[in-house]
Amino acid sequence: MIHRRDMLKLGAAAPLLFSLPARAMAAPSMPEALVVDRRFDVSLAGLLRDLPRLATDGDVTHLWVDTLDAAWRKPGFALEGVTGDDVLFILEHFAWDRGRRVIHRQEVAPRSASRPALIHWAIAPVHPTMVS
Repeated sequence: MIHRRDMLKLGAAAPLLFSLPARAMAAPSMPEALVVDRRFDVSLAGLLRDLPRLATDGDVTHLWVDTLDAAWRKPGFALEGVTGDDVLFILEHFAWDRGRRVIHRQEVAPRSASRPALIHWAIAPVHPTMVS
């Protein structure tokens, strides 16, 4: 017979047992666009794919208003980028509101006195309603 105390313990432990990291929940999907930060002289040799390029100079306002807001309201649309960590910070917060998470983050160049750290990243849908 299951006692109330056992049920409470199970209820408290279930979220920890059954939660998965964003990488495990993300649908395996190819990115549909590549965001490039113009502030860095970056060789994109390893990222050369037949993807539309979205450029930013550190201010993501136009990128968000013109492209990402509408694209992220629909299922799908994974995104990859090589930008400063400041740009990634803003895009990551926008992504949370649209059922997406950063599933890959790798520092390419460290922060200097004049520039933010350069990060290679990927954002993909993780919420079930956003996976295409």
